[in-house]
Amino acid sequence: RLRAAELADLLEDLGRTERQRLLQSLPIEQAADALEEMQPEELESLLRESTPDAAASYLAEMEPDEAADALRDVDGELRQRLLERMAEPAAKLVTAVLSHNETTAGGIMNTAIITAKGSERVSELVGRLRNRQDDAVSIAIGVAVTDKEGRLINNLKFADLFLASPEQTLKELLSSQPPSIVHPEADIKEVADTLIANRSTSVLVVDKHNRPLGRILADDILDARLPESRRFHFPRMFS
Repeated sequence: RLRAAELADLLEDLGRTERQRLLQSLPIEQAADALEEMQPEELESLLRESTPDAAASYLAEMEPDEAADALRDVDGELRQRLLERMAEPAAKLVTAVLSHNETTAGGIMNTAIITAKGSERVSELVGRLRNRQDDAVSIAIGVAVTDKEGRLINNLKFADLFLASPEQTLKELLSSQPPSIVHPEADIKEVADTLIANRSTSVLVVDKHNRPLGRILADDILDARLPESRRFHFPRMFS
């Protein structure tokens, strides 16, 4: 099986008919992974040449920040048409990213994050994660743990979650070190500086009430700082 980057290279080299045929032969998740690796101009062409329903289905399977990047490159009329054809939950996550300038934290954050209350037990969260049908579990590297009002307490690494006793509460597992956070309007340099200062691989984006909105990974920052390079994707299981 070809890796996503290899599939992306192949899709870029094929003509319109051949690449549409290839895309239709792939599972939708594999196709979306490949599209995330394509160069922006090639992805724009592919979205234009696909049927609106097919293009919307690919975008719905992509990570919200990646789908937002793709939609920024098409004209406003097509962007709106594709958003309207996307599944509502996916469209909502992507629209949240599009509502921010792409040079800010809000414009590059991944809104498909896992949140949980600090009072929740490990067994409850693990069971909930197993039952989720979206991509948040596969792309997340941690859980944003909040209080009962939804305000961020701290980030919980998946490593700590899976090593914990089932009866422990999430709050018992949290580090005493403050979480790495930025606000949506922060510029890319501030996000990078926060990441480096805290020696972490992700930063949580919070609103003015300290409620988590999204997560920015190290590779997201590299993509933003090096837009002409092939996209970077680091392992995403642990922070």
